[in-house]
Parts: sequence; structure tokens; C-alpha cells
Amino acid sequence: MIKEPHGAQGAPLLMEALPESRMILLVRDPRDVVASKLDLAREESKVREAAKKRGQEKKNVSADERPDDFVKSQATRYLRQIRFAKLAYDAHRGRKALVRYEDLRADTLGTMRRIYSALEIPVEEQEFARVVEKHSWENIPEKKKGPGMFHRKATLGGWAEDLTPEQAKAVETITTSLLEEFYAGERHLSSLS
Repeated sequence: MIKEPHGAQGAPLLMEALPESRMILLVRDPRDVVASKLDLAREESKVREAAKKRGQEKKNVSADERPDDFVKSQATRYLRQIRFAKLAYDAHRGRKALVRYEDLRADTLGTMRRIYSALEIPVEEQEFARVVEKHSWENIPEKKKGPGMFHRKATLGGWAEDLTPEQAKAVETITTSLLEEFYAGERHLSSLS
């Protein structure tokens, strides 16, 4: 299994080299992605503090010093990653599933059933439901989630609280093609008009 959200440029080659493999393309509203990245990159972030302790801190402080530039950079990066992953997904002739994070949050068990069905992975229903419940957002201990943490909020559309209107507009402008392809007609796209 390869889970590589930051190396999607290799996805087309990887899927071509492994035609018998299964593929899941997970897409999330780019505004929520960027809002999460912004939160995690702030100086007071628990994730950043942990990286410092391990000696792995990135020197990127633009989330604090130049948040608008950081937002644009992350939107551009996410667009590039999803484009590469989508190229691989479209070209892949094997078993595959396209999943929106929002659908996974709204109906986790139903979406997981759809994924397993599309990938032709047999599953025992009771065990399946137990595992989904065990790993649900609601069952993550409170001390392990919140601002500045890896498990931040899992709130659909939370970007509206986390990004300034100008930052949201910048993300929408940069990622218009993604929003139109995966989120067309959704109520929260009003600023694209």
C-alpha cells in the first residue's frame, strides 16, 4: 500500500507500472485543505512543536509572517497534486474508486462500503462496521484533536471560519477547475460567480 499525499507527481508512473493494483483518489475541498495546512504551519501548532522536538522543523514560517502568500502557495500545490493523481486515476484501467472527503464524513459507513465494492475487496459486515466506528472522528480522544493538531476539526466547510474572504477567494481562483469538477453546484461556491 502506498499513501502519498505529497508525492502525487509519481502517481501516473506508479499506476502504469502496477496495472493490477487498486487505486483510491481522495479529493477534499481545496479551501479546507489550505485552511488545515495554514493551521498546522503556524508557530503554535502542536504538529510543528513536535517536529521541533524531533529536530525536523521546516524553516517555512510564511504561515505566520505571510499568511496570504502561504495560502496561495498551498492552493497551487494542492491543485498540482490532485491533477497528477487524477491523471493516474483516469488512465488506470484496474479497480479504482473516487471519493470526496465530504462524502466520507457525511456517510462514512456507506462510502466505505462503496469503496470496498468498487475495489472488489470482500469484507465481513459486522467487522467492517466495528472498524469504521472504532476509527470515527467522534471516537478520537479530545486531547488528540483541535487547533494546531493533526486531527483538527473534521468540519465540512470549516474554511469559512479559518480563511479570510480574500484568502478563500485566492484559493477558489487558483483551484477553480477542481471546484468545478468535484464541487459544482454546491451551495458554498457562491463566491466563484
